[in-house]
Amino acid sequence: MKGKDLKEKPEKFSPFLEGSTIPTFVIDKDHTIIHWNKACARLTGFSSEEMVGSQDQWKAFYLKKRPVMADLVIDRAKAETITSYYADKYNKSSLIEDAIEAEDYFEFGEGEEGKWLFFTAAPLKDSDGTIIGAIETLQDITERKRMEEEIRANQEVLEERVAKRTQQRKMT
Repeated sequence: MKGKDLKEKPEKFSPFLEGSTIPTFVIDKDHTIIHWNKACARLTGFSSEEMVGSQDQWKAFYLKKRPVMADLVIDRAKAETITSYYADKYNKSSLIEDAIEAEDYFEFGEGEEGKWLFFTAAPLKDSDGTIIGAIETLQDITERKRMEEEIRANQEVLEERVAKRTQQRKMT
């Protein structure tokens, strides 16, 4: 697939992405959204009609214009640039060269509860190895994060009880 094919023939991969339950979007080398699947629309509240053809991927996740992870992959951003946006919340992928993964908390609109997302971005390359776009996938991990916090809170309560009981035994 040559660079121009990604923009001109997204229908080659669209059926696979559209049928996926994993929220996914694809941008070309010019940072233009060429695919925004139904799962991504459901997660973010932005339809593919609103997003495809634009460079507004940031609007689904941030209040101010800034690069999303897929943008950073296309730009081959250096670690310090990625860190400036994601601090210590990201890692290089152990599976895919030049891919990045992270967890972060996102607020999706007024009155809506925020969500924790695990997201990955990987480059799309042509047969010569040139980056012609990027794919970003997202997974809502809010429930997992809630359970982790609940476990932490319960652990603290138990530790306090043990400490209190230990102190009582020492006194007797």
